Amino acid sequence: MKKSSTIIRFVLVGCLVAASWFGYIAFKKPKHSIYELDAESLKFVQGDLPLLPGPYLVQGNPTDLKFEKIDLGISEFIEMSEEGDILYKWFGYEPKEFTKKDVDGFNRTSYYLPNPIFRIRRADGTIQDFPNVDDVRMTRGGQVFEIQGVGSNFSISTNGKVILKSSDQTPKHGWKQIYWGRDTKITDDGIFPNPGYEPHKVFANGWELKDLDLTDKPNAFYNASSTKLGTVGIASANGARAQIGGKDQIAMIKSGQIRFVELPRELKAATVRPYKQGLLIYKGPYSPTKLFRFEDEKFSEVPIPSGAAAVNFATSNSAGEMVIFMDVVDPLKKGQIDFPYNHLAYYVTNKKSYNLDEVLKGQNFAENLGFETITYIGSGQLDERGDILAAGHAADYNHQFLLRRIR
Repeated sequence: MKKSSTIIRFVLVGCLVAASWFGYIAFKKPKHSIYELDAESLKFVQGDLPLLPGPYLVQGNPTDLKFEKIDLGISEFIEMSEEGDILYKWFGYEPKEFTKKDVDGFNRTSYYLPNPIFRIRRADGTIQDFPNVDDVRMTRGGQVFEIQGVGSNFSISTNGKVILKSSDQTPKHGWKQIYWGRDTKITDDGIFPNPGYEPHKVFANGWELKDLDLTDKPNAFYNASSTKLGTVGIASANGARAQIGGKDQIAMIKSGQIRFVELPRELKAATVRPYKQGLLIYKGPYSPTKLFRFEDEKFSEVPIPSGAAAVNFATSNSAGEMVIFMDVVDPLKKGQIDFPYNHLAYYVTNKKSYNLDEVLKGQNFAENLGFETITYIGSGQLDERGDILAAGHAADYNHQFLLRRIR
């Protein structure tokens, strides 16, 4: 495998795709030209917005952090529980090799990946494979669900018990029955279909399901979860069944009940990232705000690394450790191109921020493993220990690693 100089780049798999499953984007109608943007958004595109104000974190020495690298093989990340269980599609540890003749009659060696299986690596290191199912989901609490079938013909089971079959759904909601697809969400609180579809089904008496009637409640896209707060979404003040002149709200479903908490007005159309004890909330990048935390029923400002025009991703654990992705203006790009930003990732612990680029360079992560690029993946989620995920890219496949925090 070819070794090259370390090129660290920061990509959010699932999280920049994540306008689909974590919150709102800052503006909703399509923009075909930057000159159709509002004044604030245009300033962001051109690199002219002022930097986010403090409070700021102290910059830490990258050599103070160290991660153990645990090889998960060639894989595609699906979910990480709060305690560090990882669900992924696993293709093995190396691509398969085969020989074939080319058009000139010469033997050529090529490679392919076998069909994947669903695999879970638990936080204690044990492995569980699911070779004969169509889909597997794992909640933030670590509960595993196996799905057979797709679309309108499926069954869902957990702990060896079938909890829902499509044939069992009654038509009392008209055509609105659960349709199993990629965007269907299972959490520790229930099953939440694609946005706009009903019924939502919540767990009662263990894994029994009952419908949750939300016909008189503001609409929300329930797309994330916290084992303490429940399944979380944002209800827009401008959405269906919303009150005129109201504020956007956090909607939380827990123990079969729903409650709403109004967001500060500056966080209208915000992105919400739950962790075990609370939420991180921010708006950006086109209309960026400070980073906020919601914990113990209170909102508070969160210190960030200095020098950023916008936070485009942030996540936390209950110890207050965070991974933050930030847009920082590159003076060599400003005035030359639109979006003149470097996208930097920081690890935050003990009230200090550490540039993850520098941390992994210091450990020669890419070069020691023979990869051309390193990409942070797994929606940037931290577990409660402070572990994160990374992938080394080479020969058109991703090799996934758990970066296990050891200091």
